[in-house]
Amino acid sequence: VPRIFFTTRSHLDSEAVTGRGTSGYYAVEILPGDDPKKPRTRVCYLKDSWRISIQGIRKEGDLYRTMEENEVPNLAGLLCAGDVLNPDGGLQEARSINFVAPDRNWVCGAQHIAEKMRPHIHYRLVLDTVAKPISKHSSMREAWSAMMDALEGESLPDMISLAR
Repeated sequence: VPRIFFTTRSHLDSEAVTGRGTSGYYAVEILPGDDPKKPRTRVCYLKDSWRISIQGIRKEGDLYRTMEENEVPNLAGLLCAGDVLNPDGGLQEARSINFVAPDRNWVCGAQHIAEKMRPHIHYRLVLDTVAKPISKHSSMREAWSAMMDALEGESLPDMISLAR
């Protein structure tokens, strides 16, 4: 079932030329309802990136599901996550890796670049929690409380054991 999201302009953009091209958006999801003139909505956060497509590397949405199942505290709730599809139903795959193959001897350093490049697939993740920048909290106590909640929810030992 397709889901409908309206987003703001990206407030988080990766400035790196290489990498996963991560962008973050404040979003509103239009929920199905009984009255089409008064749609129900939900505020959420949409993360758009290019995930590494190598066997053994878990998708971020799968990690969120595992953490939710293990009741990790102070975690944003996962609404949905998945690969972005082309109109023909195929995966949106990054094609840059096709242009720096080692046999492309006309590309300076092609061998070195090709060894480091990884295949990527366009991926989106939507969370039910929208946070504000730490600098926008009304007091140090509020900011400190938010930081402590985040640390409790993302403690390193828990994350390592759940990611396996």
